[in-house]
Amino acid sequence: MTLTILALSFGLINWRALTGAITTPLDVIKTRLMIQGSANQYKGIVDCVKTIVAEEGAPALLKGIEPRVLWIGIGGSIFFSVLERTKRYLAQNRPDNATSKND
Repeated sequence: MTLTILALSFGLINWRALTGAITTPLDVIKTRLMIQGSANQYKGIVDCVKTIVAEEGAPALLKGIEPRVLWIGIGGSIFFSVLERTKRYLAQNRPDNATSKND
């Protein structure tokens, strides 16, 4: 059973990592808008994208993709594994299971 959970969680890394990669440009835009402060460097989302592409090139929208994909993939796998083990532990140690074991 543990091997199945482990295999499943590592299989899901690919989907989580893919999601992290796809949403990286959105994260870059969000971060740029958040850190601009009162300078108002960008007038909105579209202006932010245009400015980043014009000044730094399109690849700038993917800055930080490697650590993001790694973090989401591995972190999600750990979370899923712990969740499944906890669910199994709680199911085995339910009070109604404990009374039926004593009978």
